Amino acid sequence: MDERKFTGEEVRTEVQRLLQSMKYQLEEPHIPKEFMGKPDFYGKREEGGTTHAICGLVINDIKEIPRGVTHLWTIKRQLGEDIDYVIVLPPQKEDDLVGLLRADNNKLLKKVKREEFQIWLCNPGEKSICSVFGTPRDSLFTRYLKFRDLEGESHTS
Repeated sequence: MDERKFTGEEVRTEVQRLLQSMKYQLEEPHIPKEFMGKPDFYGKREEGGTTHAICGLVINDIKEIPRGVTHLWTIKRQLGEDIDYVIVLPPQKEDDLVGLLRADNNKLLKKVKREEFQIWLCNPGEKSICSVFGTPRDSLFTRYLKFRDLEGESHTS
């Protein structure tokens, strides 16, 4: 793992670069102005009459994941179920991430699963993104993301 610490802006820029390379149109989601829970990125891609959409938050540390899950849950209530929701972090120690998700009788893990959220680790230095929990609905992601399921289920293509 690259030991360099990346900023949230570097991670967000790398995610946006990936989405644009996949022909996602980055835009502001339709959320009321008074609503404070805006995502860090949102994009849509049309393919054969199907619209794929993705929305996410960039956080810097695994300790921020519980707050990020709550924030993403609030955004999901505004935008609906037909969007992929992602929390993206810079490279982290996977054991620490698993420990956080499994703490308190898997409380956070259960919430992430129930809401069908994804967790990605982004390394801007290597221009790589690895989905460590969850799989996007848009199958095009299988050509662009690395997949490693921290629960042991296979998500590799």
